Amino acid sequence: LTYSVPGKWNVLRDSLLIELDPAKVTYEGDSTVIGHIPSMISKRIVSYNEINLEVETEGIVYSYHRRNE
Repeated sequence: LTYSVPGKWNVLRDSLLIELDPAKVTYEGDSTVIGHIPSMISKRIVSYNEINLEVETEGIVYSYHRRNE
């Protein structure tokens, strides 16, 4: 399953705020395993630089790596 949800993001103090539009999700594969897509997500920023961003939610650290396309 691969899916994409359009949205907007912003940084407020030490948090990454992501506003999503679940009604506009696009996917390839079995959509029954997508589950609930929230309209707002907030994650605490652990560290960042020009290439990597690490955020934490409920004790789990997620690492995002910038891709240039």
